[in-house]
Amino acid sequence: PMLSRTCLLVFALVVSSVAFVGSAEAGGDGGSTAVDGSAASGDDDGFAEVDVTPVAVKPAGSKVVAPLGTAKLLGRFHPLVVHLPVGWLLLLVLVEIVAALRRDAGGSAVAARWLLLGCVAVALPALVTGLLRADELPPDAALLDHRNLMIALTALLALALPLRWWRRESALGALRRGALGLLLLAALLLLLWGGHLGGEIARGS
Repeated sequence: PMLSRTCLLVFALVVSSVAFVGSAEAGGDGGSTAVDGSAASGDDDGFAEVDVTPVAVKPAGSKVVAPLGTAKLLGRFHPLVVHLPVGWLLLLVLVEIVAALRRDAGGSAVAARWLLLGCVAVALPALVTGLLRADELPPDAALLDHRNLMIALTALLALALPLRWWRRESALGALRRGALGLLLLAALLLLLWGGHLGGEIARGS
């Protein structure tokens, strides 16, 4: 009986030890879980709110295109209107030559008067738009020469206008015709030289 009691006592101690160890391990896991949960909740409370509103970003290298002003817009029409005085002046020189060879004071002279008036009328817009266009370009020798030549050309045409419209015949008639011829010849030379420079500027050479 003593041996049986001793075996039962040892068995009871082993079972109690096993039960105690199992409960201790279960309590440790729960504590760690609680700690982890509290840490997680603390981390959530520590996060700052972030603004995720989309912001427009311009691509790299993009340029802001400014609207054209009135002066710049008019300057862009220079290549369009510059051909009118060229054609009118060449036609005027041809008619003047015909009128001089035929000594015609009628139809050819009248046509020359109106052609010269038309040359002045179309040369002024070409000059103004050219000056406005020149303000947008980098200054160089060709551009300055072209500008000065076209100003001189317009001035010569304006000086030739009263000589061509002066109809009264007098002793100064031959002098008037000679001066008119020289003015138109000079205007033609200025047109050829200035037109050559204008073509170089347009081609960028």
